[in-house]
Amino acid sequence: GVLHADERSAVALKESLAISKKYAAAPRQCYYNAAMIAVREHDLYDYVEGIATMMIPTEHAWLVDKAWGWVIDPTWAPLQRRSRDKIKDYFGVRIPIELVRARVLEAELAGPVLPHVIGQIRK
Repeated sequence: GVLHADERSAVALKESLAISKKYAAAPRQCYYNAAMIAVREHDLYDYVEGIATMMIPTEHAWLVDKAWGWVIDPTWAPLQRRSRDKIKDYFGVRIPIELVRARVLEAELAGPVLPHVIGQIRK
């Protein structure tokens, strides 16, 4: 399969903070936060894994708003609000919600999905 990488340079901070609060997103739990929200709100958001940069490039998971294409980051948005370090870039792969749901059920936890489903993703 062909992976479609998606590059974004801005996070929708207000929307990210609202989603973070609504779901009580836990700090340092990006895979869990993004997966649980994507499973519950799959009509609104796509689940994405890849590299994001705040201070340094970091493996990360976030959401993309299906209607507007905005990055929704429930994990890092509260940090950005308190920090001088701004989230600069996102580069990732959208993972179909069925694969996210199956991996979470199989592993009985939320962690990186991409390494386990890379052969199942099609453009």
